[in-house]
Amino acid sequence: SLGAVREAVGGLVIEWVDIAPGTQFAGRTIADSQLRTRTGVSIIALLRGSEAIPAPTPDQAFEAGDTVIVVGTLDGVRQAEALFEGR
Repeated sequence: SLGAVREAVGGLVIEWVDIAPGTQFAGRTIADSQLRTRTGVSIIALLRGSEAIPAPTPDQAFEAGDTVIVVGTLDGVRQAEALFEGR
């Protein structure tokens, strides 16, 4: 799975995280999620099916099944994974 792909650069981690159905993020925007405030993690791209959305804007809405590519500290990325996966 893409979630197993992890690359550490200068103390930062880049991770691919799937948005699980039924989580608080499905149907909400990046701004609504307050992900950066909550975890310190930034979303650098959003993957929806075969479409890649680089540098998504704050008004971009998440859909269940989307994959987000995030960058941040290992701790922040783990927090974001837990939120997106509904843990």
